[in-house]
Amino acid sequence: MHNLVFLFILSLIAQPLIAQTPHTQAVETSIAATLPSMGVAGPVTGLLQNHLIVAGGANFPNGMPWKGGSKIYHDKIFIYQRIHKEENQQHISYPIKDGHSETQFPLELIAQDQQLPEPIAYAAICNTEKGLLVIGGENANGISDKTRLLQWEPANKKIVYKSYPALPIPLTNASAVCVNNRIYLMGGETATTTSDIIYVLDNNQLSKGWQVVGKMPKPLSHTVLTSIAHEENAALYVMGGRKKQASGISLFSQSLYRYNIKENTWEQLADMPYALSAGTGVWWNQDQLILFGGDKGVVFNQVEKYLVAIANETDSIKKQALIQQKNNLQESHPGFSREILMYAANTNQWTAIGKLSQETPVTTSAFIWNSAVYIPSGEIKAGVRSPHILQINFHPPHP
Repeated sequence: MHNLVFLFILSLIAQPLIAQTPHTQAVETSIAATLPSMGVAGPVTGLLQNHLIVAGGANFPNGMPWKGGSKIYHDKIFIYQRIHKEENQQHISYPIKDGHSETQFPLELIAQDQQLPEPIAYAAICNTEKGLLVIGGENANGISDKTRLLQWEPANKKIVYKSYPALPIPLTNASAVCVNNRIYLMGGETATTTSDIIYVLDNNQLSKGWQVVGKMPKPLSHTVLTSIAHEENAALYVMGGRKKQASGISLFSQSLYRYNIKENTWEQLADMPYALSAGTGVWWNQDQLILFGGDKGVVFNQVEKYLVAIANETDSIKKQALIQQKNNLQESHPGFSREILMYAANTNQWTAIGKLSQETPVTTSAFIWNSAVYIPSGEIKAGVRSPHILQINFHPPHP
């Protein structure tokens, strides 16, 4: 398995390095499917009984926000299933501009006629034994405190909904994970501040509702949260994120923390190579975290500084000049980090293992399905969403 992970990692590295490692041809990075409509940020995405769903989310269909376009929240659900192939049949691939290959139709869209109970984006999402849990988030009415369980109804091939206990306060851009049928919710944003509260909901004792069990080392939103569920040492890992500040300039986090569930204690581990927010990641091969991209905050903070300056400027000509400079900065956004970072838990070390040549989305989720990593839709630069479902899968190397 270690060899497969090594091959998986090298498959994602930029093309010059791939050229030096021909054995990585056993690994395929592809676009598993493309949404039939504009991509979204903050989608409800995950797995329901071997179906991949992409639902809700937000985008700017009528123009970029700095040009007056409004953010639109969605409720539409896209349901995909894997296409069953004959045993030993090879995927059919063809090259695309960035040097990767795109597998033809590895996922099939089977339904797009269903809707969420209401439009929602930026909710905390986690798969549970009972279904996909959607916690908080936001829409045109503001930040939500609702929790809903999405379940698959096989007979009708429909998604059904069940109301779960509401959050004590509305939260958006929080992170959630399910361990031993208990849902842990961390951080997130209220209308005015960033949360550091840890909430827990027992899926077997819903009548107790969300319980506060402690605090994070610092307030954070837009983190990557993963878990490892050893029976005697279940732990959560919290990576990166950011915090609103009274100054109007967000503070981006470079920290990695481990939360011991049994002891209810925190340990600060090795810092990431740089501060990062809103990336995606998975726990891999028992002792590794793999983190895909994210926002380093450089342009984000520059835009915030412009917004503060604009708010404080009283001269109309100077104010307009600042607005134009901010708009130009957002218009020329370079996209987010394409670097892939790996954390080795056994050595407490981070390693930069390469770069994705594919544009890397943020404000979405990464998850493992049938030994492949999927990253559906998300934001690829300021105001721009990807319609693609990225798939990273690997095969045994040829002898």
